[in-house]
Amino acid sequence: MSTPAGWYSDPTGDPGAMRWWDGEAWTAHVAVTALPPPPETAAATLSRESGVARAARIAALATAVAMPIQLIVSAVLLSQMADVFRKIFSKAHHDVTPSFRVNPFLSLASNVTSLVTFAALIVTLVWVHAAATTAARIRIPARRSPGWAVGGFLIPVVNLWWPYQSVCDLFPAGHPARRVVARWWALYLCATFTPVIALAVAFASVPAALALGTVAAALYVGAALTLRQVIAMSLTTHAELVEGIGTR
Repeated sequence: MSTPAGWYSDPTGDPGAMRWWDGEAWTAHVAVTALPPPPETAAATLSRESGVARAARIAALATAVAMPIQLIVSAVLLSQMADVFRKIFSKAHHDVTPSFRVNPFLSLASNVTSLVTFAALIVTLVWVHAAATTAARIRIPARRSPGWAVGGFLIPVVNLWWPYQSVCDLFPAGHPARRVVARWWALYLCATFTPVIALAVAFASVPAALALGTVAAALYVGAALTLRQVIAMSLTTHAELVEGIGTR
């Protein structure tokens, strides 16, 4: 009994190629079908997370150095601006227009630290996606997909709490690392809003603004170092869970 005409796996071609059988012989008509890629294993996602985690820990350390420098530069520029405004409104200088010139060194330092912190943010977001993907692969319940875990850092207003929730979801419910995540996020939020308060205070008291800037710098360092701890704990936790899956 002859094989009916139709598309069949090409006996002479690549895997996935189909060749038309006309009922008597193979023809020249070939179709290539895309085979779905095999699902990525938990071990593979963990390996990717491990590589990104090293870069993310370095990025956090870079932030711990760059942010205090940036705040110091901003504080100096802010004090100079406040001095100019005081002279403008001072009767002693009513006939003189004070000038404000930015020191080239301060400008360069500000630009460099801004680039460093921006690059560190990108690396951190890549790590969040990789870690969230591993967590999803080993079935840790999460409120958001890996893509939305990253997006939560970028959307105004919701970025006040979504990142905290997404990083918490890298760990199983009740895991002690979630308390470390809470400490990291509290330090980060305080570090973010303290300079805003310092800006408002600067026009009343430059020393008070500088003191607040110092506090903000310390908070940023604390947040960055705590994030390094969170990254390490995430990798360790996921490795233990992946190993547990492999032994079952």
